[in-house]
Amino acid sequence: MLRWKSGRVALLHLFFEILSHDDIIFQKTYSRYHKWAMKWAKLLGKRCYLDIDDAPSRINATKTLKNFREMLVLADGVFAGSNNLVEYCKPYQINTWLIPSSIYLKHYLVDSFSNDKICLCWIGNGKYYKQDLIGVLLEPLKQIAAKHPVRLKLIGACGEKELYQAFSGIKGLEIDFIDTIEWSSPAAVSKAMQNVDIGLYPLISNDFNYYKCGFKALEYMAIGIPVVSSSVAINIDIIGHGKDGYLVDSTDEWIAALNDLICNAAKRQEMGDAGRKKVEQYYSVDKTASLIGSLITCGARG
Repeated sequence: MLRWKSGRVALLHLFFEILSHDDIIFQKTYSRYHKWAMKWAKLLGKRCYLDIDDAPSRINATKTLKNFREMLVLADGVFAGSNNLVEYCKPYQINTWLIPSSIYLKHYLVDSFSNDKICLCWIGNGKYYKQDLIGVLLEPLKQIAAKHPVRLKLIGACGEKELYQAFSGIKGLEIDFIDTIEWSSPAAVSKAMQNVDIGLYPLISNDFNYYKCGFKALEYMAIGIPVVSSSVAINIDIIGHGKDGYLVDSTDEWIAALNDLICNAAKRQEMGDAGRKKVEQYYSVDKTASLIGSLITCGARG
């Protein structure tokens, strides 16, 4: 897999790098430059693959979608992170395979800790998910904080004023805003997620979220904590309702799920253990790498 940073010099370097590889994976890259790079690689007889774990465009940008569809046709195959993405890509590329999002377990350790207050956690990009956070979580957290001493750790708030105003105004809720971390550092991500009891995964049901691949749920499960998630997209397949987390839709369901986990340490432990085992069994990087390797090897054999 070749990484390209923006700029003409970097693009030229990418074109030269392609010469020394047999198989090229384009990961979530659909600009005209990447399309040109794929065409160049195909002219040289290279095998090209697309790796996608989100909708190709958050805002349905016409040019991005056009490039993406052209790259689908050009590619030798597509690695898609959810069944919904498989269905999206199949009409353009028959060789589309489900490759679930995966976790490098070495970087996600199960902690032993005891909090004075139950710590709820969300991790992500607050700039893009503030509407999901506010629209889904605000009312449940108001009611939960009125009953229980809880803390919310919001990792990736990105300095978004709307998030600060919405959640800081919840009476009784202790909140820890972490605007950013060194996302490229597995150690930094792992450290930020220490000492949390319950993972939150709120998603509004919309066209973009329909293609989500559940990485956030897998992160929570990998550190051995239960997940409370909107029953949207692939989360329905990843999370076993009542086994390693809860799938919820309404405000009342969010409240009931959080209340149950807050009041039951044994259930948090049981669900957290089950989630970690599931990630080890089905969603580890080792298993995904083996699957991708076998598909590429089959492609090389024709």
